[in-house]
Amino acid sequence: MKRIDLAKLNKKTILEIKKSEEYFLAPNFLKNTSLKKKCYFQFEESNMLCRIVYRAVAEKNVNIDLEISLSSIEEDIKDVDVFLEIYILNLDESNNIVVKPFLETPQKEIKFEHKVTIGTPNQNWIKYLKSRGLTYNQALKLISESFITGQ
Repeated sequence: MKRIDLAKLNKKTILEIKKSEEYFLAPNFLKNTSLKKKCYFQFEESNMLCRIVYRAVAEKNVNIDLEISLSSIEEDIKDVDVFLEIYILNLDESNNIVVKPFLETPQKEIKFEHKVTIGTPNQNWIKYLKSRGLTYNQALKLISESFITGQ
């Protein structure tokens, strides 16, 4: 899995995809942060399968404005299959989170699926972990860490 650090990218970035691969977008834990990025994935060849995953925990004072799209796919490129997964665990109701996945191409032989999930920690999990001797903060930390790794 290729890791791409969103924090190090320009505000607007074109990422060229040259082979079938999985991409993991980071950073993961966000606190007192404004993340405003536009990432355009551009495919160079036909017959490619690509999975793009973004997982983040938005702690406190977080502003996310994330746009991820497929763009400028040439007409001769065919059979590109992309699955974009975005998961954000929001720990503070005052956070502002906007995510925009979209496809920008007239090409009809491109399959682009996406899943965006923005949610809060499951209170039943916190209760269970507290019943096992963890404090609220320890339970939240454990849930956040397992969320980031997808476990």
